[in-house]
Amino acid sequence: MNNFIYRALLLFAFALLTSAHAQDMPGANDYAYGWPVVTEETADFYEIELPLETYQSATNPTLRDLGVYNYDGNPVPRQVIPPAQERKVVETLTALTALPLYEGQISAPGDLRLLVKRGTTGTTVELKQSTPGDSQPEMNARSQADTRLTAYIIDVHKPELRFTALDLMWPEHIDGFMAQVNVHGSNDLKNWQPIGSGSITSLSQDGAMIEKRRIELSTAQYEYLQLTWENVPEGWSLSRVNGVQRSKHEDTNRRKIVLPVFERDEEDDGYIFSADGVIPFDQARLLLPENNTTARARIFAWQEQTQRWQLIANEHFYHLRGGGDAMVTEPLPLNLQRAGRWKVIIESGRPELDFNLEIGWRPEVLVFVAQGEGPFQVVAGRAADQVEQHPQHRLYNDPALAALAHENEHTAAATLGKRVELAGPEQLVLPYTPDWRRWLIWAGLVGGVALVGWMAASLIRKLKES
Repeated sequence: MNNFIYRALLLFAFALLTSAHAQDMPGANDYAYGWPVVTEETADFYEIELPLETYQSATNPTLRDLGVYNYDGNPVPRQVIPPAQERKVVETLTALTALPLYEGQISAPGDLRLLVKRGTTGTTVELKQSTPGDSQPEMNARSQADTRLTAYIIDVHKPELRFTALDLMWPEHIDGFMAQVNVHGSNDLKNWQPIGSGSITSLSQDGAMIEKRRIELSTAQYEYLQLTWENVPEGWSLSRVNGVQRSKHEDTNRRKIVLPVFERDEEDDGYIFSADGVIPFDQARLLLPENNTTARARIFAWQEQTQRWQLIANEHFYHLRGGGDAMVTEPLPLNLQRAGRWKVIIESGRPELDFNLEIGWRPEVLVFVAQGEGPFQVVAGRAADQVEQHPQHRLYNDPALAALAHENEHTAAATLGKRVELAGPEQLVLPYTPDWRRWLIWAGLVGGVALVGWMAASLIRKLKES
């Protein structure tokens, strides 16, 4: 009963606040486009994750010309909530014991036994081998005639730790290589399952140092790991291995959009990219389609408010392929900002480079009150809203709406249906209308000057006649 009274009072309050302004609002059919709101249950509030199409249909960078109308054609209170602050992933590194294996050390699969002794002074590892006619004599890792390093066995027998990756460290003087690393897991040192693979590298190219030392692992947990590799340089070995743990974090539902070159800037020969709408983005990178290609580039974002290009990144990008999988630059994390156009200037590398720009963004959420009868409709795209001081945002945006929806147990998720054309794309451009007031003022000024001139001429003529 109390919940029913609370909901009734809440909706009544919103009705009082908005009914006085309804006559000042444009209608739903005055906007360029509309989307039907698709709901699966009846609720007091609805939340909609906005797709890219809504940003490409609005004329205001912050979606001020986006509104919600009910079945009767009346606008309802709404609020666009920016993407939540992304939680940073906290990583913890744990040093692991890695035992080298050399060629010829194991005569047959399943011969290997690893003895791990843990005490107050630390952990020691001993390797033993089963030999026919011998009761598992101890073996020194370097007692074999052939000392070519072929693998590492890593002890990860720590149930409380769940490693999601391995960080591999090797001597600094070993560089100029790309190699493929494979990781297998086992609980008995006999049965091995693949749990990870990837490329490692240490290269100096075009004045930049490119290093990759991390191998991602699957979620499966094993007591022992075996590392093998291909194409490492002579003398390569591991100096340290760290297990990587990552803190759990919420899925931010990140989206990506890959943009081809839109046009070239004649002034600085930069490559311009367009998303056809202003989106809230926080990642960017160049996608180089060719193997073994590198480039240093500056990335700019167009700022609508200041009407200028803002530098957002100056980075070395690469697409390399050694004996294993391709290695590409990770997306660059950026401060959350809005833009619909970007420019890339190549500083070094091939001057005529074929590439795309990848933008990472997180959609905003539209919250609105289910005021009146449904179905509801979301509309966007009306340049005239700018002249009218954005009535959707000025009269129907309520900063407290998100908190009320969060606290209300009758809040439901909704989606948008297929976009339909309402007043059409011509609403996206403000039509030219003559400023008759300005012309009248100028006409009055010119007429006044002419009148003064005529009076002065008449006075001079009369003086001459007298």
